[in-house]
Amino acid sequence: MQLVPEMKIRCQKGVARVEEVSPDEIKLALDGGLYWKVHPKHLEVIEILEVPAAQPGPSKDEAAASFSLFSTTITGEVTMSASLLAWQLACARPALPDRVAVIGAGPIDHDVLLQILMWVGVNTTPPDKETDVLILGRADWNGQELRALLTARSGQTLKVLSQEMALAWLTTARDPFATDEAVLRTFGADHPGLDHLEQVLAFSWPTLDVPHSFIPLDGIEALDIGYLKWAGYRAGMGAPAASDRRMVLHTCYRVDALPLVFPQWYREQWGPPGSQARLRKIAESIAAFCKNQLKKRSPSEAAIEHWRSDLEWLKAQYYDGRYTFQWPSTNVW
Repeated sequence: MQLVPEMKIRCQKGVARVEEVSPDEIKLALDGGLYWKVHPKHLEVIEILEVPAAQPGPSKDEAAASFSLFSTTITGEVTMSASLLAWQLACARPALPDRVAVIGAGPIDHDVLLQILMWVGVNTTPPDKETDVLILGRADWNGQELRALLTARSGQTLKVLSQEMALAWLTTARDPFATDEAVLRTFGADHPGLDHLEQVLAFSWPTLDVPHSFIPLDGIEALDIGYLKWAGYRAGMGAPAASDRRMVLHTCYRVDALPLVFPQWYREQWGPPGSQARLRKIAESIAAFCKNQLKKRSPSEAAIEHWRSDLEWLKAQYYDGRYTFQWPSTNVW
């Protein structure tokens, strides 16, 4: 539970003082010395009587009005009103830069997050070449929009935050990027948007540098969802076992023609099933994933080991004694 500043509300049980807050429980002190513990999704706030004094921050009227306008999922199945989120941020200082863009939703609704950022004095703008910071949700993002932003910021820097990282920055006044990369990796674990930036668009998050003439995957053409990812191939922590990964690779090489959801020019790059062109494309793609990972300050050793062992398996299984094209290396230098 998190101890909180003075806040009084009028709810179903009467006037109560909010004492402790967690995603699973809110502890209220009622008149008469009684206590009431309630799940956030079951707390009906009729009126907010007092909020902590803080500038900038939501007024009592703004916080109360927001309760009836917005609700958002913050963790799992727990639902909390935007007013309570705004109240938790009432003492926040707007430490974020001026040019902040928000793409996607999750765990907080996109429009709710924009409202909260406005309340605490953070200016948000549409993503463009002037964007310094991107707050990226777990869902509802558009791969083409992310690609366009990286292209616009080519040769510059871009700080990409998950919504959780942005809220942590606001509540603690500590930039997550000023800490150890292991902390950043914890924030970014299992985040589909950040995974897309790394695995499909080849932006080496959590680096800040967008390469000049940004080209995904070291020149290998990539779509929002590449063929291997579409087929279910993943490496790193939480990835399928080696036998399952290799079954996907076998299917991609031997069995499947690329589905029609991919444009013709992209399908042509992969060649027919069982061909030299198909094997070479798979191997070069995996090698590029590995090299991009190795360029990071704290690369994922698990992902690198998976990619390298899968490349060795592909080479022994389908290349040796059959083809003579140069097998791709995973060495960066």
